[in-house]
Amino acid sequence: MPTFGDYETVGEPVATRDERGHVSTIWQARKSRESGGRLYAIKCYAPRRRQPGEGSSGEALDEDLGLEFLEGIKQLKKAHSEGGSCLASIHAFGIAATGAWYVTDFYPRNTLKAWVARHGSVDSAAVRHVVYSVVTGCLVLKRSRGYSHGNLKSGNVFLVGKPRPLRKTPLHLGDPYPAAPLQLSRLDADDRHSPGELLQKVTEARDLRAIGELILELVEGRLVQSGYDYNYPVAPSPAWDRLGRDGERWRQLCNRLLDPQLSSAQVNLESLAKEFRPNPVIAKLPVILSVLGVICAVGGGVYLASHLIKQSSKQRQETREAKRRATLEIFDSSITNANKLLEDSNYSLAAVEFQKAVKLAGELNDTDKKKAAEQGQGHASMLAQAKAAGLVEDEIKALEEALKFKQDAKVEAWLADARRRKEQGDQERTLAQKRSELDKAMADGERLLGQTNYAQAAVEFQKAVKLAGELNDTDKKKAADEGERFAVAVSQAKAAGWAEDEIKSFEEALKVRKDAKVEAWLADAKRRKEQSEQQRTLAQKRIELDKAIVDGNRLLGQTNYAQAAVEFQKAVKLAGELNDTDKKKAAEQGQGYANALAQAKAAGRIEDEIKSLEEALRVN
Repeated sequence: MPTFGDYETVGEPVATRDERGHVSTIWQARKSRESGGRLYAIKCYAPRRRQPGEGSSGEALDEDLGLEFLEGIKQLKKAHSEGGSCLASIHAFGIAATGAWYVTDFYPRNTLKAWVARHGSVDSAAVRHVVYSVVTGCLVLKRSRGYSHGNLKSGNVFLVGKPRPLRKTPLHLGDPYPAAPLQLSRLDADDRHSPGELLQKVTEARDLRAIGELILELVEGRLVQSGYDYNYPVAPSPAWDRLGRDGERWRQLCNRLLDPQLSSAQVNLESLAKEFRPNPVIAKLPVILSVLGVICAVGGGVYLASHLIKQSSKQRQETREAKRRATLEIFDSSITNANKLLEDSNYSLAAVEFQKAVKLAGELNDTDKKKAAEQGQGHASMLAQAKAAGLVEDEIKALEEALKFKQDAKVEAWLADARRRKEQGDQERTLAQKRSELDKAMADGERLLGQTNYAQAAVEFQKAVKLAGELNDTDKKKAADEGERFAVAVSQAKAAGWAEDEIKSFEEALKVRKDAKVEAWLADAKRRKEQSEQQRTLAQKRIELDKAIVDGNRLLGQTNYAQAAVEFQKAVKLAGELNDTDKKKAAEQGQGYANALAQAKAAGRIEDEIKSLEEALRVN
């Protein structure tokens, strides 16, 4: 059976879920060498394997997604250590060959989703308890990391303890939306305010809608997968009548939370917490009476008060220490992950982990740890630049900078090899070699077209256009130029966020070259455009606009510039349709910036790369 850290799995997987972009596997487990000990649950997150021909950057993207998944788990652990009684405990986490994983409590009573599926008993008190518990967990996350859960659904709400009525069952939230995009984590507080505030609003809006859907699931006793599973507004029915005189009030609240036009000024997590917070005096009346009886019996009121104050101070100190221990554990994990990524030559992700460690060391106020993490970050960043360099001169320069941060025999050997390659290249670049490179670029472009890897095909054809111009070969230059224009148009169509842009790009491609696959894609895009025009609403467009801007910024932070440009392009389109000039201007700037960086990243020649980077700096 698989082993994860100090935990050994028991039997076959409890569940395997094939979700969007990844596979989640759930195991029961016990600590190693504790055959009869306490049961835990392990969740393993593995991005779905890509098919051949989907691009060489797939593995790096998969690791990035795994680290992003773990970042959400680290934040859940941190929030729990700060007093999150409504959050699931995290006992361990890490990265294995099978994917990213974490260990939490095993919940024999399963989730709220299972409760709904088996039509568990629900009354008004149960709905109130669920809403307050979920809101409390979201608020703990919001106060700890700046925004709430973001991935709220009945399958992420766990039932704790022995069998009892739902209104008396403690609830734990798990699997929150991962940490803020890396772009936000690099900014200072003042710079981060505007996009961070947007992320907070979008995430809270999702959670409020999810709470409305939880209420709907509990009352009507059926699972909700999306907004297509119910009609808005929710109409009166016998299911709501079963809640008695509170039924109509719950239905109205459910409709308020499901309203696409919901404003945080009308309802938010704080207002829900205040509305559904149990009366502390009534809830603790038996304890209060018991304490008063003891005080009266022994006449020790002053002593007890002093004792309680000391106990409270001790608890606060223990909470601070627990928070520090959790932060230190996350720091150690980031350093370990970074060093492992360095060993695996995954330098860009190693730099990200060192960057997180720098921030955590600052929170710990540990200058030595911060200095070591900063050196690791600089070393990894330079190696990432060297690995991605298009020209050997840039590779050499980045390697020399890396060695200033840290002496490493492997890097020194790499530098020596790069210098040797540069010397050979200077001697061997001849006219015959250029012809060979031209023929190879043309062949690679056609091969990549056949594999539907249009973005990389465009890069090869662009390289061929340049070489053909240097060789004064007009026929091959014309053929390469047509190949580049065809590949660029189809690539833009495949990456388009809107059917209209997809159709336009496909039509441009077919002007250059006839292709049966492209004609079929064009027909399908026209069909989808016709369907989408019938379904789109103003409220959906606003939600899509906010999501497109957030996703654009997140993808910028992940250096996925081409896809970031697609998201910003989508935002420009939506902002124009909504007549939102401010967001349109911001999205246009983001699109220009991302496009320029994508061109720089894909450039085959250093001159084109420099030109694109200068354009990016003018936009930003």
